[in-house]
Amino acid sequence: MRVTRKGYLDEELLQHPNLQAPHFLTTIKELADAGITTYSKLIKVINNPDVAIDIRATACWTISNVHEALDKRYILKPLMQAVKSPHHKIQMSAIHSLSNLKNQQAIDYLVNRACDKQEDFNIRLQALQGLTYSRHPEYFSRLRAIVFDETDDIRSRSEALEWLYYTPEVNPIGDFIQLLQHPSHDLRFWAAYRLSLEHRNISKALSVLDEIAAFDHEIPKTWGWHIDREALMALEGIYWRKFFQRRRYWPHPPMYLISPAPEYYTFVQEYRTYNQDGFYGNLPIPTINLKIDPTWLKEKLLEQWPNVEIDVRNPKPKTYLLDWKIKIGRQNLMGGLHRDQYGIVLAGNQKAILEFAVWYRSIISNDQPLFLYEWADPGCELKQGMSTQDIQMGLKSLYNRL
Repeated sequence: MRVTRKGYLDEELLQHPNLQAPHFLTTIKELADAGITTYSKLIKVINNPDVAIDIRATACWTISNVHEALDKRYILKPLMQAVKSPHHKIQMSAIHSLSNLKNQQAIDYLVNRACDKQEDFNIRLQALQGLTYSRHPEYFSRLRAIVFDETDDIRSRSEALEWLYYTPEVNPIGDFIQLLQHPSHDLRFWAAYRLSLEHRNISKALSVLDEIAAFDHEIPKTWGWHIDREALMALEGIYWRKFFQRRRYWPHPPMYLISPAPEYYTFVQEYRTYNQDGFYGNLPIPTINLKIDPTWLKEKLLEQWPNVEIDVRNPKPKTYLLDWKIKIGRQNLMGGLHRDQYGIVLAGNQKAILEFAVWYRSIISNDQPLFLYEWADPGCELKQGMSTQDIQMGLKSLYNRL
């Protein structure tokens, strides 16, 4: 029985292009050592009780990486059997692979697992992630209901909010505004995240976003960092659009934060502890002693850039004690001193942002640590005497380690 599609040979499983990436070397070795060298063996082994659970789970997961080589008629039934396995690892990997098939029966099954409040959280999570691009209206309404179900687990509600695909005919902005005002730290965090991804006009969310970015320094119970920091991208996107219109709506320019504090991914890596139940603990962070006087900073800005425009945002945000708009060379840059008096928010062209960062480092005492964070990423330490190229290399090095 031929299980591969035209153009693929059964014996060429381990030569599939997707498996040649360095991070699949362990997978290839594991499969080869178990004698799984063909597509047909890959399918047969996933439900073979005589084979080790880890091998079956790896085989099951591998199907998602090579599924375009397989005839869907021969993989749906084995996967539907594997998702009912008593073994958690096999269930998880089977659900992951089912989500790649875009098959009606598979999608129906995934929706039911995702919506089952009695289901294991990790199974629900895997199903929710697999349904990210499901476009059927009935599925959308059921998955959206998870987000707003006050009796459901906050972990599942947060994941549903992160992954839910809003079809083009449904405007999600109202949902996100409502969730930004929810008592749950987690829902506020992910609502701010979703607004930062929107390609539609999000200006109706301005006042709520400003309130969050100004005052909401809380942390989600699940994965994430301070909610005010998460909201900055969407907030800056709205103001950016007010000054720099484009024909096609785009939510935001590049956004960076200069801070002496652990922020974004650095904060998660170094000051949060993961628990097996999916919740996180928090470690004490260093005391922040830096307090920037807005009057002093305004004077410094005017000395360096006499044409700088001060307090240009309208309506005036609560988030910033001072804000500005500069043209550095030919590049536009917007900035703001956060009301916490230590965070400097920058939005615009990356070259201009790096030039501003070099200048800002030069006016702050050398014994005061400062870090440059691109939104959601780890921080690069800014040191006296660094050039824009030095900072760029530092950021690149951090990205390569993610």
